[in-house]
Amino acid sequence: MISLNQNIVATDYDGFVINKIEIISNTVPEGKILSILDLKKGDPITKEQLKIGFKNIYSLGVFKDLKIDVQVIEVENESRVDITIMVHELMRIKKISFIGNKKYSDEALADEISAKAGGYYSPALMREVKLFIKNKYREEGYLMTEVISSVEKIPDVNEVQVVIDINEGLEMLVGKINFHGNFNLTSKKIKSAMTTKEDKWFREGKFDDYTFEEDKERIIFLYKKNGFYQAKIDKASISYRWKKPKTKKARNVNVDIWVTEGDTYFFGQSTIKGNKIFTLAEIEKELRRYPGDYYDEEIHQRDLERMTLLYHSRGYIFARITPIEQVNEEDKTIDYVFDIYEGDKAHIEKIIVKGNTKTKEHVIRRELNIREGEIFDRFKIQRSLEKLVRTQ
Repeated sequence: MISLNQNIVATDYDGFVINKIEIISNTVPEGKILSILDLKKGDPITKEQLKIGFKNIYSLGVFKDLKIDVQVIEVENESRVDITIMVHELMRIKKISFIGNKKYSDEALADEISAKAGGYYSPALMREVKLFIKNKYREEGYLMTEVISSVEKIPDVNEVQVVIDINEGLEMLVGKINFHGNFNLTSKKIKSAMTTKEDKWFREGKFDDYTFEEDKERIIFLYKKNGFYQAKIDKASISYRWKKPKTKKARNVNVDIWVTEGDTYFFGQSTIKGNKIFTLAEIEKELRRYPGDYYDEEIHQRDLERMTLLYHSRGYIFARITPIEQVNEEDKTIDYVFDIYEGDKAHIEKIIVKGNTKTKEHVIRRELNIREGEIFDRFKIQRSLEKLVRTQ
């Protein structure tokens, strides 16, 4: 008996003709397995072919066990092989039940989870379902939701019943967001850059710790847009208190954030190197930074995008622009060297039109400003898409 993870066929069997293939399966039709295996009586057997076939069968995701037995037999003074393939199908889900859920109905949860009645059961599937439900509650401010699944085998059939037990926990609403160490940017301005909002009568402020982690990056980006190149968040703390102490139905999350703003920095000199396709003046025309201006991370990123698009407009879509920065602490300036690798021109090999169920392909193609064989031009592609949109 040889399993999928071992050598499927010994070298001694390579090249032998298949005398017979027998499929032993609890429910999956024999023809379906044979069609995927792509072997039949009379074919020569190879180890590599069987390996590929078995991987294809296993990739269906409906079997928990695959095994093969290869026997050498003599047929008319010729050595042949009989192959027996044993597959054991995963159990199917007869029913999925939910308990403990108040925020969402059984129907709402059943519609959205990947496990379905009639589908195959696996522990990996249940892990996926539990994570999905926890994230769904998290998005609504329920950070402490716990999800447990239990499985009961139904006697005499290859089926199970699944019970998903949900402890929803309490809804978390944002009470106060407090900043410490922000001497140059007001708390109001920093809050405006955040997705996390305080709960008010005119808006619901649900707390999501994933979103809050992203907000930390938004705060730093805001500081870097305003010249504070070395700004950082030293600490962030979260405290809880009852919003409605008597009913204890919701808890407020109070957030405290300590920042170190650092000094204000300025753009210094910009140097271009590695450019042959475009002149220095052509590239510098794309820059929106000027020596002496406050450092602005957004301007820096957009300058890189504009220079890259300049090369793309001439077909150099493999061009890379590496910014090398030099921070001068004495005068608080940041100089940049833009090291350009231009690469080769790219051509449009093929244009494929998909999803056009009502409009003929030639009608779509005549609206395009690009043709196969032409040099790649991002702007011409964009204009082509715009023309297609205008045709409705």
